[in-house]
Amino acid sequence: MVKGPHRYDNLIDNQRPIPRKPMDAIKRAAQFAPFAALTGYDDQISETARITDKEIYLDEDEKRIIDYRLQYIHEHVNEQPVIEVTYYVSDKELHRDSVKSGGKYLTHTGNVKKIDSYEGCIIFTDKTRIPINAIIELTHEGLDR
Repeated sequence: MVKGPHRYDNLIDNQRPIPRKPMDAIKRAAQFAPFAALTGYDDQISETARITDKEIYLDEDEKRIIDYRLQYIHEHVNEQPVIEVTYYVSDKELHRDSVKSGGKYLTHTGNVKKIDSYEGCIIFTDKTRIPINAIIELTHEGLDR
């Protein structure tokens, strides 16, 4: 082995190796695709783009209608009536690490098992629990007769 300042003299006159077939730009770019320089960037963009709804506050007449319907359902709870409930869930309840204000309106249809006045929620036979104060709309076939 050659030591000293002339260590690579045997390589200096060699020509650069030329590949038989140059790699096209798409294949070359694919080599670097798995590398994500900004970890979590795509998640942050998705979070920013996600739209939330503002909470609707019912007036006294609308609250009275829902109370009337809840009373009717409570009287017929042994029949396990099928109802459809639209209710508000805050974004913090849906996404624990969310910093966004607002939330989302969800609709649930099912058989009522119990109206728990102590907890303030409707319990369905599928074990779904919906807070009564989050309800903005409640419908059942027998309510408007």
